[in-house]
Parts: sequence; C-alpha cells; structure tokens
Amino acid sequence: MFRVLKGNIELTNFSEHELNSFKVKIQTEKLPILDNLVKRKSHVYSSKWKCSICLKDKETYIHLWKSNSQVENAKSDDILKEILLYKIWDFNKAYNLSMLAKGFIHIDLVNLFKNYKILDKDRIKLLDGLVNKLIFDFKVFIWEYKNVKLADLEHQKEINTKMKKLAKKSKLVVNKLNKIVSLHWKL
Repeated sequence: MFRVLKGNIELTNFSEHELNSFKVKIQTEKLPILDNLVKRKSHVYSSKWKCSICLKDKETYIHLWKSNSQVENAKSDDILKEILLYKIWDFNKAYNLSMLAKGFIHIDLVNLFKNYKILDKDRIKLLDGLVNKLIFDFKVFIWEYKNVKLADLEHQKEINTKMKKLAKKSKLVVNKLNKIVSLHWKL
C-alpha cells in the first residue's frame, strides 16, 4: 500500500499515507460524512441537517457519489472515461462507481483487459491505477469541496470546535447543547 522511499521500507511518503488512509475510510464507509457525524456527535449535528452541498437530501456515502451538484463539480466526463462505458454511474445498480472505489472490480472491466490480451501483472497495475485515480479525484473534487461547504454551514450555524469536542458528560450539558444547536439548525 505504501510506496517505499529510496529503497528503505521504513520510510514512506506522508501524502501516500494520507491517501491510503482515505482509501481505507472509503472501503469501510467511515468518512466523516454528515450521516456519520450525527451518529458520533448527536449533541452537535442534527439528523435534520441536509447535505452541505445540495441542502436537499440526507448526506450519506452514496449520496456523495450521486449528487448532481457534486458530479458536475467533479466533471464526470474528465474522470476515468474508460469506465463510463460500463454504466457504473447508475447508482440504482448494485455495482457502481462507489463499489469500484472500494476495490470491487466488475467482471466486465476484467474481461475488457483480457480482450486486449493485457498480462495479469499489467492488468493489476492498470486496475490499481484506475482505482487510485478514482479515489484521488473523489478526494480532490468531491470530498474536499464537501468539507469546505460543511465548514461554511457549521460557521453559519455557529457550531464551533468546543461544541464538537465536548463529550456528553451530563444530561444538563446535553440539554443545554440541544437547545443551542436546535436554535442554529433552523434553515
């Protein structure tokens, strides 16, 4: 997973580590999307809060991949043109782009490489490069954009770091926070 620097297996590139960590979070659906933030910090985030980009739908992992505003931002025709032929942008299908990002390779894609008589080792490199590009583009064009929009919305709702870090210590604190947060959640 990590690229070795200068032949030393103990040295890795920090940006590689960050991207690999991001990949793991995609594979396990542990990205701090609003749906997960509500579960983790219900005293700060409301389940009534909608996607920070479109402000219409519930923000879930799949929603980030299929939201029209995000797909426009990501310029889907610029991202992995090769795999668009397999209709994996249709999020009503069981296999879609988010599955590829998790490392599930559709048999049609494997067969495409076989038809071109691409060797197994080269096929693995191509698929790895494809998945890495997909994840990198998702991180740059969708995830980072979503985080900027979420930060703007948090600022607008006057949610600060202290509120987010505050543990649920007592019912009094929770009730006080609930009152504060409920005042800020009205859109």
